[in-house]
Amino acid sequence: MPAAKKNGLVQFAEMFDYVPSGYLFLQRDGAIHEINHAGTHFLGRSRTELIGRKLGEFITMNSRPAFDAFLEQVFGNCAKTTCEVEIESEYSHSFHVHAEAVSDQSGQTCLVSLADITERVRIENALRESEERFRMIAESVSDLIAVLDTEGRRLYNSPSYRKIFGPEELEEGSSSFNEIHPEDRERIKAIFHQTVETGIGERSEFRFQLKNGSVRYIESQGNVVHDTAGNVSKVVVVSRDVTERKKIEEKLRHLSNHDVLTGLPNRILFQDRLKQAIAATRRDRSRKLALMYLDLDGFKAVNDTSGHAAGDLLLK
Repeated sequence: MPAAKKNGLVQFAEMFDYVPSGYLFLQRDGAIHEINHAGTHFLGRSRTELIGRKLGEFITMNSRPAFDAFLEQVFGNCAKTTCEVEIESEYSHSFHVHAEAVSDQSGQTCLVSLADITERVRIENALRESEERFRMIAESVSDLIAVLDTEGRRLYNSPSYRKIFGPEELEEGSSSFNEIHPEDRERIKAIFHQTVETGIGERSEFRFQLKNGSVRYIESQGNVVHDTAGNVSKVVVVSRDVTERKKIEEKLRHLSNHDVLTGLPNRILFQDRLKQAIAATRRDRSRKLALMYLDLDGFKAVNDTSGHAAGDLLLK
């Protein structure tokens, strides 16, 4: 063999053996024909101990069907094939690997590369568990919980939204601004986009305009979710229906400015309006202001002779 060719083979063997990724050649029956140093580290045995053993021996039972299908596909169509499996190492612990293989033209052997994805799988499982916990909480609380993308499109709405909108599902991917009262819509859009831009949520109040024409008052707070790169990827909006509270507040506001018996504006509201009218007249000298005072003579006699019920009726 020419020296140059021999040296080339030696260089290839050294490169194959010391690259950081695990590489191995498999025969058609799944037996290991050759394996590099990183590959032996994956499986926890020396090259001598691994040559001739079947790679399937190191695949966990849960991953065995996927691995068998992987081999069948590799040797069946000679195309590059990938799969993710869990390996039981001789180091007495298991880890997840991404396997990529391509067979040679004869279809009798294939080259398999292995990459450790244990950390990625751990993160994915943690995220999945976190999402399941979030969904469980979201579906059992009375607050309205929505997950939106950075444009305000719906990714998730908790079942509590049905209390407002009925059994009709809010379509995933639709704009969350559609149901907001037209007079509040642009203001809430601005608050939402500011939250995405700054990463800081703001508490806000707005109205939902329902299809039957009724209005529900909503109090909301948005919080951002960042992706692994630190960019805002989602916004979680927690809201509650405060319609009844707004009705009570409005009633209290009315009572503080109106007479309970007659429903007419009381002295507090009168003085406020009078101050406004005087200030407007002072600003515009062309305007004139008249104040008329009415008195009810003999009212005490009505109360004394006919009773307070008659007096109340007279006042009304």
